[in-house]
Amino acid sequence: MARAQRELEKFFAADKSIAPFEVPARHRDGHDMVIEIRSFPITGPEGNVTGFRGVARDVTEQKKAGEHLRRANRQLTLLGSVSRHDSLNKITVILGYLKIASKKCADPAVAELLKKMESALTAMRSQIEFTRVYQNLGSGEPQWNALEASLSGLQVPAQISLVGDVRGIRLLADPMFGTVFANLLDNSVRHGEHVTEIRVSSCKKGTALAVIFEDNGIGVVEADKERIFDRGYGKNTGLGLFLVREILGLTGISIRETGIPGKGARFEIIAPEGAYRLDAAA
Repeated sequence: MARAQRELEKFFAADKSIAPFEVPARHRDGHDMVIEIRSFPITGPEGNVTGFRGVARDVTEQKKAGEHLRRANRQLTLLGSVSRHDSLNKITVILGYLKIASKKCADPAVAELLKKMESALTAMRSQIEFTRVYQNLGSGEPQWNALEASLSGLQVPAQISLVGDVRGIRLLADPMFGTVFANLLDNSVRHGEHVTEIRVSSCKKGTALAVIFEDNGIGVVEADKERIFDRGYGKNTGLGLFLVREILGLTGISIRETGIPGKGARFEIIAPEGAYRLDAAA
């Protein structure tokens, strides 16, 4: 229990509760266990820490189940990777043969059929390639993401001015959170038609925090405000905004489009209490 002792010493030194931690233990019947310890301070009349109270919970079976699940996920990931690789190779070969056939085809009707086949295969390839991205969703522990850093890493076209007023804001999200703003930017570039300005800001909504991503493009018509998040909907692959909602939803964060058609798109990312942090220096 040496680790438990070290953690409790840190607890007294910090004069506050410490994060839950796990320690190995041995049951009185001799089998090995994993114990999770959660501790909280006990303060005296003058506010000083005089001791602690806590709960020790046996998480042995939970740890075993987690390891079995990780092992199964690794096998599924490997299977998906091999199947995807083989399928993409075969699609590439078929597309090559279609191009050759198109060049040698003199019948306009057959040429049109070959063109439709090529289009269908190209769409199929995009969908298969998307599974490479989607298979990683939820595979890692959520982490705190600094919004300012996420914005600074974007490749913004020269004709667009991006202003971010999100200093000190962190969201608890899947490790794939870095693609959220990239997909929103791509959406503005592809569908906004004449976007020259993008602004990212925030405001409190009760106990939640709203992060606002808005542009000055053509906006989204009322009938499409919810449909744009459906998989496959749209003029391109129809996967960008779908992926954004899936990534955010893993930690209880929602997104909706609230812009005025003709005046620009406006996406509200709503983070509930516990899913955001505001740094004191911000």
